[in-house]
Amino acid sequence: MKRSFRSQKSPAALPDTLVRHLSSYALAATAAGVSALACSPRAEARVVHHRIGAVVAGNGYYLFNPAGNNVAFGFYGSFLDHGPTSYWNRVFLKAKSTGAFFLSGPGQLPAALRASSKIGPARHFEKGPSYGGLLFTYGNYGGGTKNHHRGNFDFNKIEFVGLKFAVSGKEHYGWLRLKIRINGVATFTDLIDYGYETIPGKAIKAGQEKELRDGSAAAANTRGRATVSPGLLALGSSGMSVWRPVEAQ
Repeated sequence: MKRSFRSQKSPAALPDTLVRHLSSYALAATAAGVSALACSPRAEARVVHHRIGAVVAGNGYYLFNPAGNNVAFGFYGSFLDHGPTSYWNRVFLKAKSTGAFFLSGPGQLPAALRASSKIGPARHFEKGPSYGGLLFTYGNYGGGTKNHHRGNFDFNKIEFVGLKFAVSGKEHYGWLRLKIRINGVATFTDLIDYGYETIPGKAIKAGQEKELRDGSAAAANTRGRATVSPGLLALGSSGMSVWRPVEAQ
């Protein structure tokens, strides 16, 4: 019985034009995949923001625990009353836990920051003396008037304290918004709200309440690279004839 055999032919070579289209398509798909990975937000990236609504007056105090794991800071008031015309008000910020520090300003005292000031690894932080860093003084007994006093914070003005503290042994940066009011011989330090960055070592801006997306950085990363729209990828090799890389500006 004779057996019939089919001739086995080598696969036909693809036309050069089709090979070029397929190569371009593969390149575009790879670029799109890398771009998607680069633009994917980190799931854990967020800013924690909470209101405080506390007031430190007289010899009162407020213990501040930003991350909820231990008492990192304390605001302590000091009022000395030596009669109707002799008095002295002060408030100190004390870093209470091992990894807690305040952002330092002139005189190695807590810096009075404006909104959007950057708080991060590039700044200098202090722990201060055992009693803490002085925010202000007010009163004729120890010195300090509305226009001239020790400390970096102004009266009747909203300003920020920069903070660094540890969570599970890792450094985090944050801010606290406050305002110091004067009423006769007494002062009232309003602790308004605070925020901190949940990513260890990442800087934050004073007053920042949510995670920022850096569009300028994303735009810079795409310069000179291939940009492919989903519509072109769906067209396959026929669509790749209209695809062109973005020229670097």
